[in-house]
Amino acid sequence: MQKALAGHKAGSLDVDGSSFKLEEVYQGSEDLLTSAVFQNLAHLPDSWIWYLLVYRTGLGDEANPRLLDAWFWPSLPPVASGGIRIEPDLVFRFWLEAEDIPVWLVVEAKLPWAHQQADQLAEQLQSASEASQRHEGRTSRVLSLALAGC
Repeated sequence: MQKALAGHKAGSLDVDGSSFKLEEVYQGSEDLLTSAVFQNLAHLPDSWIWYLLVYRTGLGDEANPRLLDAWFWPSLPPVASGGIRIEPDLVFRFWLEAEDIPVWLVVEAKLPWAHQQADQLAEQLQSASEASQRHEGRTSRVLSLALAGC
């Protein structure tokens, strides 16, 4: 899809008599691009996903993980009491057999012209850490991957 968009080959979408170029629809929607990229990654073998997103980015060692879940736009609990819920773009939930530990990879992707916000990333990491502890019932490793230009 990304190649079709970049090569102006994506065509158009007709809705109620109006025509929209898919290139324009995708360019303005961070969520559509995130879905197009990461939904396809989920079809790869678990170890490849880990290799590309964790090992090659320097977030972790080479491993043979098992992918347990991929949650798009999960609603995580607020960091501060009375705060708003936290919604990263994606959370991959892995299991590392060798270390007997769950690993949550929190992904926040931005369009090429948008900038990552340090406070947003910190809140996502803290919220995911608390959510993983409750979900797993034990200590988990939580990693954060911030991407631009997806």
